[in-house]
Amino acid sequence: MTDLYKLVAAAYLPLRETAVNVVADAFVIGLAAPDHYIESEVTLEALDLASFATSGLAAAADDPEPGEVRTSSRVVLPLADSGGQKSTAESTVTLYGPGDVIRLDPGSIIRRHPAPTTQTAEVTDLAHIEFDRPELPWAFSAVAARASKVMRPWLTLIVVRQSVVQWDSIPGLPPRLFVPPSELPDLENAHLWGHAQAARSGASLPARLSPEHAPINLSRLVSPRVLEPDTDYVAALVPTTDVGVQRGLGTGGGTLDKAWRRSSPDTVVLPVYDRWEFRTGPAGDFATLALRLVGVAAPWEVGRRAVDISSPGDPMKRTLTAGETGTKQVLRCALFSPSKPPNATAKAKEEATWPDDMVDELAGKLNRAAELGGVVANTADEIPDLPIVGPRLYARAQRGEATVGGYDWFAQLNLSPVNRIVAGLGTRVVQREQEQLMAAAWTQIGEVQKANRAIALAQLAEQVAVRLHMRIGDFHQGHLLQVVAPVAPLVSVNAGRTLAADIAASATPVATVSGAFRRALRPGGPVVRRAADATKLAGTIVGTDAGMRDFTRRYTNPDGIEGLSAVSIATLDTARVSAVLDVPEGKVATTLNKASANMKGGLFAHLADATTWSNAPAGFDAATMIATGWRDAIVTESRIPVVEKIRRQRVGPLAAELAVSAAPAILGIKSELESAAIKYNNSVITTVTTTPTSGVDPVIRRKPGRSSETVGRISMLNRITTAGTGRLATGVPGVSVIDASALQRITTRTSANATSEALKHFARLAPVQVTPLLERARATSAARLRAMIPELLDPGGVMAIPPVAVRAPVAVGDLVAALDPRRTVREALRGRLSAAIDNGWLSDVSAPIMAAPQFHRPMFEALQDFDEQWLLPGLEYLPDDDFVTVLSMNSAFVEAFLVGLSDEFGRELLWRGYPTDQCGTYFTRFWSSRSDELRSPIHRFARTDLGTHLTIDGPEGAERAVIVVKGDLVRRYPDAIIRAAKKSGKGPTTRFDPADQLFAARLGPDTVIVCIDLSVAEMTSGGWWVLISEHPTATRFDRADNAQGSFLGTGGMTDAAAWAQKRVHQPVHVAFPATDVIKQEG
Repeated sequence: MTDLYKLVAAAYLPLRETAVNVVADAFVIGLAAPDHYIESEVTLEALDLASFATSGLAAAADDPEPGEVRTSSRVVLPLADSGGQKSTAESTVTLYGPGDVIRLDPGSIIRRHPAPTTQTAEVTDLAHIEFDRPELPWAFSAVAARASKVMRPWLTLIVVRQSVVQWDSIPGLPPRLFVPPSELPDLENAHLWGHAQAARSGASLPARLSPEHAPINLSRLVSPRVLEPDTDYVAALVPTTDVGVQRGLGTGGGTLDKAWRRSSPDTVVLPVYDRWEFRTGPAGDFATLALRLVGVAAPWEVGRRAVDISSPGDPMKRTLTAGETGTKQVLRCALFSPSKPPNATAKAKEEATWPDDMVDELAGKLNRAAELGGVVANTADEIPDLPIVGPRLYARAQRGEATVGGYDWFAQLNLSPVNRIVAGLGTRVVQREQEQLMAAAWTQIGEVQKANRAIALAQLAEQVAVRLHMRIGDFHQGHLLQVVAPVAPLVSVNAGRTLAADIAASATPVATVSGAFRRALRPGGPVVRRAADATKLAGTIVGTDAGMRDFTRRYTNPDGIEGLSAVSIATLDTARVSAVLDVPEGKVATTLNKASANMKGGLFAHLADATTWSNAPAGFDAATMIATGWRDAIVTESRIPVVEKIRRQRVGPLAAELAVSAAPAILGIKSELESAAIKYNNSVITTVTTTPTSGVDPVIRRKPGRSSETVGRISMLNRITTAGTGRLATGVPGVSVIDASALQRITTRTSANATSEALKHFARLAPVQVTPLLERARATSAARLRAMIPELLDPGGVMAIPPVAVRAPVAVGDLVAALDPRRTVREALRGRLSAAIDNGWLSDVSAPIMAAPQFHRPMFEALQDFDEQWLLPGLEYLPDDDFVTVLSMNSAFVEAFLVGLSDEFGRELLWRGYPTDQCGTYFTRFWSSRSDELRSPIHRFARTDLGTHLTIDGPEGAERAVIVVKGDLVRRYPDAIIRAAKKSGKGPTTRFDPADQLFAARLGPDTVIVCIDLSVAEMTSGGWWVLISEHPTATRFDRADNAQGSFLGTGGMTDAAAWAQKRVHQPVHVAFPATDVIKQEG
């Protein structure tokens, strides 16, 4: 079987010819490396067209058998097992054909041309439809794909007149179209009307038609219908085969034969997969209409209006006679001809102005209102709230001056009658559209009204609080702090901390500034009345004028925690203390005083406070010191015989352990410990005997808490057994007696070795081995001792008193200033207002917020709606309805009009109760809808001439040139590209460099203006052309210039790509030398 991949590769017919789009400003297309497509790197401008494209198994399908309507493909898969044995698996797959399609997903269609509902489609265009997938028109064609054979699509696009067709529909099926055969093309050439499109790159065409390049590949069906002018058409997507028609109609059956034949006398019924309607316009395409345009130089009268201002009326008293200068003046409108005046009369009108005495009279009338109002200086802040009404002083609020003088824009605007007329046009426009403008202004105000209400209430609160604040300035510091305590959490005296935090950290208790404390010590209260006369100044308890009092009190432990005072010791029962401490009664006081001294400032205090420790002297050994202390405890005997006998049983083994130890700490006291150990060893042997005994001699003792003496037996050592072993009998709770049976008596005749062995036996009876503790003490660091000893001495931490922090009295010196309502009320208000309002609007929160709405509509539209003759009058002086000319833009007119708009709208805002100071610049755009044309707000205008504050001015205020195109071309092609370009070079090196465009606007359905960043003088300097170009839209196809009949012929072609390439539409350009449209007359 033929290799599957070779069949797929052969399914794409190689390109015979290439359609290349080289139009400047056209959309740019390109590809990345052949093996990896990146859409964002598209850079080329060429397109490749393929006659057809298939994919998947359809590319390897065979022709259907006779009588069949579906193709099939034989698939062979190679197999291999783990042992290396090879085999194949075969299967024949039947593919869908045109009789299996009933609908088309609308999402697969990406473009229809002409666009649906178009009313002025070009008759020179061919209608077509585009699909997202490049193989869609041939996916169900039921024909084997071969490079040497044409391939008819399974559907095609027909365009028929709406007046001769009828529609019907059946639920569940596509709509049905009833059409005469004469309205349908011959399907014999249907293969020419479809092609696939891909962008050119280094990759092969099959790769560029793959899904990897999906964003820039597609397929297209073109209708060969020749369109007629002013006709309604319907474009429909229908099947090309009989079986497709039968399936769409729901009848079943059918063959792969053609869906219709033009020779049939019967009406053809077709199912429709997609359809849309459009209407053609008058005859003539872009090229035809462009050739109608005539380049003309606008006469001087274009853009100018003559105004008779000889008698301006009240309050002007002066009038001009017929022969005086300035009787009639010329007002240049927004656009005017750059031509020179044709005669002396026109020139005189162009240059005419009022006499100086009339200008002075007008200035006096304008300034009279300010003089009568008592304004001394020319500042807006001094204008009365109810100004005296006088002649209109434009931009009075923005300029901030109540009188006019000087020679800058403010004077030129208000003292020139023609400029005042232009500003008055702005007034008329605002008055005409006041409702719409105010509705838009209210939508921009947001929360400003609520904020101004809050500001008004804050102003009231400030005035009331200022009166109260004046009184607290006389309070002394203590009284002041008590009075302002409720707001202490809200007031800050020191940066970063509130007054409440300052009080909590100071020597002034929080309770002393509370309301309860103040009420308790109020003058005339019960506490003060009962106090002595010297203490009746209750208000000075917290503080005085000199400062706040220090309430710090240092805590000391009560008697008995760290020791006993001499008074407490003298009150104790010495007999009972003597019994408890096991000291003579005469030494009780001495013992307790010594112990208290050690606790309060002696050894205990020294040990408990590790910070007072000093480094041990050289040679100091902690183990030796501990051993010495043990030695003292071991050799010190109790004066009670019975207790002493028991003590020897307890400490004797410890003495023996230390006596036989080789620890260095024992060396100095070894002999003492050895003598004590021998003594205790022999004493234990004597005490624990095998002689039967029934008890121990009674002793006299005193029980704590009782004053009488008690005689009794000591029960700890009763019941000595008579077994002869010397062991104590068990059964006495709480008493353990050492086993002395293994002990040996040591005498002076006992040898040293025998003594040592005897002591070792004795040492084994110790319940705890103490010698290792000495080595651990030797290895313990001083730092660890510092950390552990205080805890050992005072486990509960009851004796250690934390040091009292030194706290300064709270400082209230700046408190009065911090409580000033002119500060606190305004800061509180600022915190309430949103960040958006606070941004630059609240330099003074004591004044209401002034809002300035912004309108971005190009206001020439409003002026045009009011009276278009103020925008561009005199077009009737031009000789033709289809022309191209160049005018000048009047910057002074534009600026005066925008100032007049803002001045009048400020008055309207004030009248409507809008929060405004009338100083805003509300309108900043005259021509453009995209960017502001005023360089700055009006109140920041430089004191230069009128017309120099626009962004579209040239150097030294030169007027910018404006291209004007009027005619059917503009009406039919509103997206035409109009620009000025300078030609350089000759022949193949010729190039056009376009000038920057400042704005473009439509003055009507057939008139468009384009302002360029050139002056009229620059355009006439040579080399400049006015270019008008057809907008380079998506790919379009033209009919033949000599097309005859209702459908295009093949032109002898059999290749769909070549047929389509020949008809690719190239955008049209038309050019006019600038000198032909700006020729100055006179």
